[in-house]
Amino acid sequence: MQISPVYNQEGRVANQVIVKRDITEDKRLESIAEAANLMDNIGFIFSSIRHELGNPINSIKVSLSVLESNLEVYDTEAIARFIHRGLSDIRRVEYLLKTLRNFSIFERPDIKKTDMQALLDKLIQLTEKDLAKRYIMLALDLPKAPLYGLVDPRAFLQVLLNLTTNAIAALDETKNRTITISLIHNQKNQITFVFEDNGCGMEEDTVRNLFRPFFTTKAEGTGLGLVIVKKMLAKMNCSITASSQKGQGTRMEIIIPTA
Repeated sequence: MQISPVYNQEGRVANQVIVKRDITEDKRLESIAEAANLMDNIGFIFSSIRHELGNPINSIKVSLSVLESNLEVYDTEAIARFIHRGLSDIRRVEYLLKTLRNFSIFERPDIKKTDMQALLDKLIQLTEKDLAKRYIMLALDLPKAPLYGLVDPRAFLQVLLNLTTNAIAALDETKNRTITISLIHNQKNQITFVFEDNGCGMEEDTVRNLFRPFFTTKAEGTGLGLVIVKKMLAKMNCSITASSQKGQGTRMEIIIPTA
């Protein structure tokens, strides 16, 4: 429904024009399209899980078969090499299963009034040693007055740790390594949490696929970290957007409801 005022010659509202449109059929078609899209996504996710689990399991199977056939031939060093390879593949499977468990661990977040700067202090305590060891400077741009957001503190801290891990990895080839965190009370009475690094950056195609399940540019990555981040934030009525330029760093912007 759209309502528009009708003004008289004196500039006062003399009438109103109300235009109504029945959108029932539009909504029905939208729901059908959404259901079809969901099925496509589920098929893609299951296919990806099968691939992610199948590769290391197949590798373990081959290693054990070769080892079994050559037990009397191989020396201790060769046997140890095959065992090490198998254990490495098992750890990859364990990591994937742990990541999938994290995907559902915050299904019902405990949303409460949270001091965002106090939460940021916890992040600094957890990461300062690792940042110092890698010669990464953490720059903070914070308001004078405290800002309170409506989030689950545990889940949001997990989000920040994930973003920090990604930023650290992106800074490996950078000389003056810097992560900048800003807290802004924006004009829509929301909190904007900005997370930036001056690392390697990403191509436009990579940015578009960042939140797609199992999409990763890391050799050891599962492609689920940012998917979990986005899901956690959505459960807390928050949103996240990413922007990046190759060779110039990456910017993550989170919008948080104000308490």
